[in-house]
Amino acid sequence: MPLLLLTLALSLPASAANAEHPAEVAGDAVLADLAAGRAQAAVRRLQRKIAETQDPAQAAALRCVLGPALRRAGDLRGAIAVLAQVPQDADCGPRAAFDRADAHVALGELDLAAALYAEVGGDRLGPGRDAAVADRLGLLIAKLRAAEAPDGDQPPDARARELALYRLALGLTLPPERRLNLALEAGLRELDSRARPGHPGGGLGDAVAAVLQERLLAEDLDPAVEVDARLVAARLVGGARGLELLARVPAGVDPGELARARAECALAIDLQAGLDALEVAAALRPADRPLQRQLAERLQAAGQSGRALGPLAVLAAGDDEAAAWALFTLGRLERSLADDPVLGADAAVLRLKELVRRFPASPLRAQAESALLEAALAAPPRGPLRAGDPAVTPSGRYDAYLAGAPRRRPAVPGGLGGGGGHPAGRRQRGRTAALRGPGRPGRGGGG
Repeated sequence: MPLLLLTLALSLPASAANAEHPAEVAGDAVLADLAAGRAQAAVRRLQRKIAETQDPAQAAALRCVLGPALRRAGDLRGAIAVLAQVPQDADCGPRAAFDRADAHVALGELDLAAALYAEVGGDRLGPGRDAAVADRLGLLIAKLRAAEAPDGDQPPDARARELALYRLALGLTLPPERRLNLALEAGLRELDSRARPGHPGGGLGDAVAAVLQERLLAEDLDPAVEVDARLVAARLVGGARGLELLARVPAGVDPGELARARAECALAIDLQAGLDALEVAAALRPADRPLQRQLAERLQAAGQSGRALGPLAVLAAGDDEAAAWALFTLGRLERSLADDPVLGADAAVLRLKELVRRFPASPLRAQAESALLEAALAAPPRGPLRAGDPAVTPSGRYDAYLAGAPRRRPAVPGGLGGGGGHPAGRRQRGRTAALRGPGRPGRGGGG
């Protein structure tokens, strides 16, 4: 929901608890238009609703939504005219008066705005006028946070909603200290999201950094708060701007925190220097699993997979999904980096078996089982070949794999004829494909 509309919907006085919120009167279609940036479409819907209603209270509520919608559509004069029709004793009357005054400010008509503020009442003015809205947003954020996993992870849609609520809260008029604390909290959640796969972040970097840098100009800022503000702002903006903020960090900051912030800023300027610094930060903060994963992913992306083995090993020792990912990645890298292909394949199989054993519910399990099957079929015979020894034939290795597969039979890839049917039938199709050999691909793919 857009900020102006959300502010309106959440800032009704307590006496209106049993009345319909303007957002509810407007309806889902209007809210969807506004949320999608279709302000003109929302304006047309609201104008039709106002023309159709015979209820004065509903008409006032609809105008309280139409005014902000007109502002979003760029029609400040229209917004002022509509909001002027809302009685001050309406449930949303005071908010409508503030919105009308804000429109006058946007037009440069400061005298008219000041008169409106005075008319509404000085007790409603000031930097805390949106505190009640911020309280409501805080409750919604806390509800989303309560459902997150023990390691702090959330479904991407839940994290996106949380960050969107922070974005709305940052646009509210709040006392300086509360606004600073909100920005720090939002910034840390934004950084946490960026470090998690599948969570690109909510685009809060510039908004949070602007609040933090504004507060850094205050002379009465507590040194501990200044440290937090500089670290978070620097990590959000990155590059030379970030390094400039870090250059004035007060003494006593945690070395690992400072090293990570400097590394993230340096990555935007000099990749190799940034990777070196990130490696130092990870060594100082071995328990910071998002940092270890960030380092491993960055090193692989830079073509330095050998250096990624260290942080991957740290991650693999854990008990979360990052550990499963690390095991899967280690299996792939150790096979590709090994000088001896046989030893490399053995190392990969051990990693994959560990993944399947320790993380049976991991989304990566199916891929691990498929890779194990491919390894079983591709492995060269071990030891002297003896006629009739099933352990040294492709079909024998495949049968051994099926017998040792944990808990359930894996789906056989398409190149082996599919995973359906009776186990004996799957085994025979596997034998046929395995005996055919790599130079004689069967139906659906190579051997």
